[in-house]
Amino acid sequence: MSKRRWLPLARALQSGPRLTSIALGATVAFHLLYLAPATRDAAEWFMREGSAVEDVTFASLLLASGLGLGLTLRARRNGETTLVWGCFGILSFGLFFVAMEEVSWGQWIFFFKTPESFEHLNRQGETNLHNLPGLFGRSEYLRLTFAVGGLAGLWLDRVPALRKVATPRALAGWFVVVTAYVLLDLVDDFVDAPWFFSTFSPMSEWVEMLIGLAALAYMLIKRDRFPRVPVVETRPVDAANHS
Repeated sequence: MSKRRWLPLARALQSGPRLTSIALGATVAFHLLYLAPATRDAAEWFMREGSAVEDVTFASLLLASGLGLGLTLRARRNGETTLVWGCFGILSFGLFFVAMEEVSWGQWIFFFKTPESFEHLNRQGETNLHNLPGLFGRSEYLRLTFAVGGLAGLWLDRVPALRKVATPRALAGWFVVVTAYVLLDLVDDFVDAPWFFSTFSPMSEWVEMLIGLAALAYMLIKRDRFPRVPVVETRPVDAANHS
């Protein structure tokens, strides 16, 4: 993508109020579609395994991982500290891992059979870790970890050594929306709440999509703030010309 074509997207991602409005508006609108009896089946179809919402989540996480790897190499090449490019590298690996878990390490794409030695351990008979005993049914805590981590990352701006990896302030509202939805989902797990709170659990796939898009936006914003430093080739001096 040329720099001229990149500028409109880069500027759009810098607008915190716009990003917050998109996240909140789209989420509330889709939640209302799920609540309405006439559109509930369509909303459930979009959020089922292997459907549109999960596809967007996987694509966003995988692309964010790839951009993060490029950003890691660029930051190192630009002379950033090991802490800075190391953080980008660890985050990129984590995003790749989550992306592959989302599609059961390619099982949803290539439809290969789960190894027998692993199939009986997995609650859904799939090739992934998040459905293993102890993790199955606890994905909301993983979503909460990401959401709270994104909000906590805002404070890294006050730490000089980590300022360059801090969460961009433009994404603050986006992470607030994700955190709120995860917390409202957890309410129904701990207290006898009104029926409305039970409608947040089915929105989990949507929230995971917001997380994937947030990761992608983070990498795109950081990419714009780490310009590529051109490599200057040095040629050996011809001793004969200076004799």
